[in-house]
Amino acid sequence: MRNYKVGDHVQVKLSGEGSYRGIAVSTMKLSVVISLTCILAISCLLFLQKLGNPYITLWDEAVHVNVIKNLAENCCLPQLHRSAEIGTDYRHWINNTLWLHKPLLPFYVTAGIYKLLGGSLWALRLPGAIFALLTTVVIYFIGRDFLSGRVGLCAAAIFSLNPYTNQLVHGREFSGFPDLFFAFFVSVAPTSYWTGGKADLPPLYAGSGWRSASRICVREDWHSRRSQFSPESQS
Repeated sequence: MRNYKVGDHVQVKLSGEGSYRGIAVSTMKLSVVISLTCILAISCLLFLQKLGNPYITLWDEAVHVNVIKNLAENCCLPQLHRSAEIGTDYRHWINNTLWLHKPLLPFYVTAGIYKLLGGSLWALRLPGAIFALLTTVVIYFIGRDFLSGRVGLCAAAIFSLNPYTNQLVHGREFSGFPDLFFAFFVSVAPTSYWTGGKADLPPLYAGSGWRSASRICVREDWHSRRSQFSPESQS
């Protein structure tokens, strides 16, 4: 039988504490994953509930539906009304022919999914739900990286379970799905900056997330150029 010394006894004790600590960390990580999965599952159920409701909200969603439908049929020409002979005005976003009043990236993505899934209101609102869920995940990672996993979970829950987010997904609030696209890219921006900083990238690359998100969502360029291409302004 082996005789253990005091030093050996202490070493075995420390090893046991380390294993218990490792189990506790693994359990904590598993609980965070389960919690985030539950938040996403509940949010998904709320977002998809009555997503295909035939009621179209005035004015934003009514205009967006028409623009997306026209983009699905003719991707090279974003139009609200197809004819300028009905008294349209390029300065009015709800009575226009060539529609450049908002950044078109969200509209092209939505038009593609709308056409791919059969051209229903459910398909039109689905991209908003997808980007709301993606934003929830990004918000969690921001909270986890900057503070803690619990903070990330709380922030993700506040965003995804917020009634206003649900209203945006269903097109019942001002702007609707373009704001959900905006929220996603703005959430990705600090994550890109943080990742670039940890990887010791130059500031030019580390700050690219901020510039990309801002550029995608900018509106001034569209407003300054719409009068140049509008058929009403050339008549």
